[in-house]
Amino acid sequence: MGHSARVYAPHLVLLIMDPDCGEVPETMVGCLVSVTASCIAIGTISQPDEFVLVEILDEAQTCHAQLQRVGSWQVNIENKRLAVCSVLMEQLLVVDINSNCPEVELWANDASDPDHIAIVLKHPRTIRANA
Repeated sequence: MGHSARVYAPHLVLLIMDPDCGEVPETMVGCLVSVTASCIAIGTISQPDEFVLVEILDEAQTCHAQLQRVGSWQVNIENKRLAVCSVLMEQLLVVDINSNCPEVELWANDASDPDHIAIVLKHPRTIRANA
């Protein structure tokens, strides 16, 4: 089962990480995505008053046809909890998973200003969603 939320990203960036110990990338200058071992930062639509649709999907689910694959990364998380956070560390969407190092694949509907982002968990099974 997928989990989704329409979120407001006031600083135009969303963070995909363990909310308790993720290390945020220092910069994103000129990039849609910037990563550390424990955080993926992705830019969103450039209008700060717009909402972004964010989905967290299991590997077996398919992304919408209009989304393009952005990339795939391993994310180190300590508490088996993966969150989509604002840059102010507000947890917007949280799922508990059964892995400390899931492979996360990102899909977006635009290469520079996406307002629809899908986060596909490649191997672990989602246990439950929070928020």
